[in-house]
Amino acid sequence: MKIPAKFQLHGIPIKVIVSPDLLEGKAENGTSSFVYRTITLQSKGKRSKELVEKVFCHELLHLIFLHVGRNWKLNNGKELWEDEDLVEQCAFLLHQSLNSMEGEVEI
Repeated sequence: MKIPAKFQLHGIPIKVIVSPDLLEGKAENGTSSFVYRTITLQSKGKRSKELVEKVFCHELLHLIFLHVGRNWKLNNGKELWEDEDLVEQCAFLLHQSLNSMEGEVEI
């Protein structure tokens, strides 16, 4: 899977930043900010490429859920974008889907 340097989310440019030390020593592997229009990832270092890819998917979904579900409250009282369990489960499935894609269909 390729992690982009930048992309658009509903026409808004998002920049991906890789930092070798920004998150070192913390439990976090990445962060996202819709205000700053960024996803920041901890560089590989001791982390596998697969973990960094999963973290990218996780942070991307935070931004997507924040953008589309600003007023969606879940049964647990959290807003869609802040439900870490939901984001993590969806990120795992997104990562698995992207990495297992084969071939290309004619359209």
